[in-house]
Amino acid sequence: MDNILKKISASLEFGAIYSGFFLGFLYAILFLGIITSCLILAIAILEDIRLLICFFVLFIISLCFIIVIIINHNNCKKIKKWAEDSVRLTAYSSSLDNAMVFSGFIPLRAKKISVKFKYDGRTIIKESGRTGAHISSLNGYSALLKKYADREIDILYSPKYDQVMILKDKQ
Repeated sequence: MDNILKKISASLEFGAIYSGFFLGFLYAILFLGIITSCLILAIAILEDIRLLICFFVLFIISLCFIIVIIINHNNCKKIKKWAEDSVRLTAYSSSLDNAMVFSGFIPLRAKKISVKFKYDGRTIIKESGRTGAHISSLNGYSALLKKYADREIDILYSPKYDQVMILKDKQ
């Protein structure tokens, strides 16, 4: 089932799913941040207490990476569950809106999309984003979704959970 995560690029509910090289890159940055923080802390204690500021900055940045990794892990667990009963379909995606979102302090152009597909004799239209209690101001906007907007895409649809996962393009 872990193989399925390598084929999925995003879900309409969560946006981008990190796996493979990029997930390894996140872990490497986290590891380097923690090691560097520990070295700076040791030097600050032994030599110059003013270096504690650098320690706290690196520690906070490392915490941000930990949060991203934990959220991605939880999203992947849900996606594995959705993929159990999923059906591979072809859908057409349409842009709904554009926005500027911030990933940390970096501004990114993002899109909100909808996908339209046929399943079990009926036409289904789903929008990116969450429904229910976890709605945020960035709900459904993702920089990755620009890549899949306004064209035909391959999806996995889980009728049991009513979720759509966007498959990576064939290389």
